[in-house]
Amino acid sequence: MTTDEKRCEIRGMTPAGLGIGVTESGDRVHVVGGIAGEVLTVRMAGVADGTPYGVPTGFERSHPARVEPFCPAFERCMKCPWMAYPLEMQEALIRRLVERFLTRLQSSLGIELPELSWTSPELPQRWSGRVRYRYRVHGPGDAEVGFYRPDRVTIESIDDCAVAAHPLGDILPTLRSALREFSLPGTGQIVVSLDDNPDATEAVVCIRADDGHFPDPDWCNTLARSGWPVRGMILQDREYRERFRWGDPTYLPLGEARTDRPVRATAGLPFEDGPEVTRAVRDTVIGWLEESERKTRVLELFAGVGVFTSALYERCDFVDAVTTPAWAIDDLHANFDTVSKERVRRSYASMARGLARPYRKPGGYDLICAWAPRRGAIGLWPTLKEIEAPVLITSHADLLSNGPDLKRIVAAGYQPTRGKLIYAEPHRGRAELVLWWERR
Repeated sequence: MTTDEKRCEIRGMTPAGLGIGVTESGDRVHVVGGIAGEVLTVRMAGVADGTPYGVPTGFERSHPARVEPFCPAFERCMKCPWMAYPLEMQEALIRRLVERFLTRLQSSLGIELPELSWTSPELPQRWSGRVRYRYRVHGPGDAEVGFYRPDRVTIESIDDCAVAAHPLGDILPTLRSALREFSLPGTGQIVVSLDDNPDATEAVVCIRADDGHFPDPDWCNTLARSGWPVRGMILQDREYRERFRWGDPTYLPLGEARTDRPVRATAGLPFEDGPEVTRAVRDTVIGWLEESERKTRVLELFAGVGVFTSALYERCDFVDAVTTPAWAIDDLHANFDTVSKERVRRSYASMARGLARPYRKPGGYDLICAWAPRRGAIGLWPTLKEIEAPVLITSHADLLSNGPDLKRIVAAGYQPTRGKLIYAEPHRGRAELVLWWERR
C-alpha cells in the first residue's frame, strides 16, 4: 500500500450511499462503492464533513454480487457510488436505508407511519434526461466541467456521463473548450436537458453564472453557433435574470401533463426527476384524488411550471398554483393561459419573504399540495399551521435528506395515512417519497 492508501473493513453505509469503513487504527473513512462486509484497500481522495473519503483499489474480501462499473470515470467522478452493484441489489440497499431511516423517524416523532408501497420505474442505462454539471474557470486555458466530489468543493472534469442520455454527456468537451477560451475566473452550474420525446436528439442548455461572468455576447454567440447538438441555450446570472438567449431553450418534462397540449419548461428550472419518475409520482397523486371526495379549493405550493397543476384542476374545482422560483412564473402562465382564472390562479411567492403569506386564511382550502425540492420545503410550516387544511399531499425529492421536513409537518398537526416510495436514481441511491396526510 502507498502512503495515501489504507486497509479497512466496511461496516455500514451513509445515507448518501458511501460505505462506512473502519481502518486498522480505528479511524473512520467513507468508501465510494463499498458495502458492509467487504475488506479492502482504499485510496484516500479528500475530506467531506470532517471524514476522509476515497475509492477501493483492491479487495481482500468483496461482495459476490460486485460487478465492474460501466462508467470509465467511476473512480474519479464518484457521482454514482452504487454502480458496482446490480440494480436488484441497489434496490435492496435503498430499501434497507429507508427502513432504518423511517424506524428512527417514527421513534423520534412518536407516531406510527403507514405501510409504504414501493415502485421502481424501468429505466434505460442512460436514464438521465436532465443533468446538472458544475464548472469553474480559473483563468485563460484552465477550466473544469463535471460533478462535485463528496466534499462539494472539488470538481472532477469528465468527458461524458455514463448515465446521461445522448447528447447530454457528449457536449461536455465542447463546453470545456469554450470555457477555456474565457479568461474571467468564475463558477456556476450548467443544466442540460432533453424532452421526453423518444426521438429527441438535441439538448437545451442553461448556464447559471456568477454575477458579471460571461459579459461578452460574442462568446455566447460563438458557443451557440458552434455546430454542436443543441437546439437552444440560455444564460442566467445568480439571481436567475436572463442575460442571453439563443434558439429554443425549452424542454417538455412530461408531455402528457396537459390533456390538450404539452407542458413548457424553460431550461434550467429545478425539475428534479425525469419523465418516468415524474409519471410515477403524478399517477400516485391522481389515484389518491380519484379515491377521495372531490376537493373544492386547493392550494398548490412549489407548483413550478405546473406539471402537477393539471392533475389537480382536472379533479378539483379551483387551484391556487403558487410557484417559488420567480423565473418559472412565465412558463406557468403560458401552460395555463387557456384555463380560466376561476379554475387555476397562478402566482409567485418568495420563500424568503414567507411562502404563500397572502393565502394563509384559516379554512380557506380543503387540500394543500406541496412538492418539496431537494433543498427542503422552506417556509411551508407557518402556512400549514395557519390554514389548517384537513388534507395535505406532499412529495419529497430526496427522502433521506428531507427528514426535518417530515418532523415539521407532524409538528404542524398532520398524520400520514398512506404513502409511496419511488426509487428515483439508479446507482445514486435516491428515493422519492409521496405522502397523504390528514389533520389530527
